[in-house]
Amino acid sequence: MQEIDWETEAGTVEATDAQLKRISALADRQVALEAYIEEAEASLEALKDQHRQVSEVDLPGALDEAQVVSFTTTSGRHVSVSEKLYMNIPKVRKSECAEWLQANGLRSLVQEDLTVRFERGEEARIVALQAVLEAAGYQDWTVTERMNTTAVKGAFNERMQNGEEVPLEKFGGYIRRAAVVK
Repeated sequence: MQEIDWETEAGTVEATDAQLKRISALADRQVALEAYIEEAEASLEALKDQHRQVSEVDLPGALDEAQVVSFTTTSGRHVSVSEKLYMNIPKVRKSECAEWLQANGLRSLVQEDLTVRFERGEEARIVALQAVLEAAGYQDWTVTERMNTTAVKGAFNERMQNGEEVPLEKFGGYIRRAAVVK
């Protein structure tokens, strides 16, 4: 394949009608495919919503209404309900959640970041910072608490299985019941 120097050949290369028609057709095809993808994604979202309604509301509700824990359908499918904890700790409640974890024997789930602001050239002060920050004269510092949501969920699942109460709402948590069909 011969390389074209587009800067020197820009004015001398002419596209054929067939090439321009092909480019036009490909551009139309791309736009049509983009519209089809958008439509398919909207359809997929609608199907996911319908599935969520059946699996999380309708089918668990039907099992509850019939007071049945599990059921085998006439087609041989086994139907039961599973419960799964979901959690997203709100940023505005992180400190409150950290306090609750500490007060309830889950201190190990709270990680703390200590941030101290230094200017350039203050390496000596950084080295000097080893004991208590206030005693060393540093005022511009913060402690940021972090919690691993997966670890908190695991601890909460364990406590709930033992019949203990946990503040799910405070931690942005909820139990999702969903039908399992195998």
